Amino acid sequence: MRIGLFGGSFSPIHMGHLAVGALVKDFANLDKVAYLPVGVHTEKIRLLPKEHRVNMVKLAIEDNPDFDICLYEVERETYSYTYETLKALSTQHPDWELYFIIGSDILPQIPRKWYQGKQLLSEFKFLVFGRSSQSQIARVIARDPQLKNFQHNLIPVPMRFSFNISSTLIREQVQQGRTIRYLVPWKVEEYIYRHNLYQDGSE
Repeated sequence: MRIGLFGGSFSPIHMGHLAVGALVKDFANLDKVAYLPVGVHTEKIRLLPKEHRVNMVKLAIEDNPDFDICLYEVERETYSYTYETLKALSTQHPDWELYFIIGSDILPQIPRKWYQGKQLLSEFKFLVFGRSSQSQIARVIARDPQLKNFQHNLIPVPMRFSFNISSTLIREQVQQGRTIRYLVPWKVEEYIYRHNLYQDGSE
């Protein structure tokens, strides 16, 4: 099976995450896109409890059979580096052909800052989306001395739409008492208000 893994905090998951998942699945002919919420975050001290983030992802994808959720990282007690996660999932599911879905703005950090970043780029395939065109992303990769050696594993995804939605924006909207209608699925919106999320400044 061709599986696209889409990692993130998903605090909360929003329409941009879902639209990117659908477009990437279609472009790469994936069997599934699995959303991979982080369990413990190395930088976000006030990260919303994983139970809420998992519940919101489940609500957001429940009506789409092309989407799934991968609980590997949230079920661990300690932080799981992406390299460790992909290695473990490859071992557990030898029938999976894994593709890691990532934004072009984050890609340059992988060989420079991520744990085992060069090994990660060498051993796994990446579907790279962004605001730039497919050819522009390819040129950025080719010109980056830390990325160009891994071009064979870096697949630019054409995005004809711009999704200027962020989880940070949504949290701020909630804290300010402003609407988040149509920024998140309505079941996620309902869940946020029912559980009074983000009012304490959590991320």
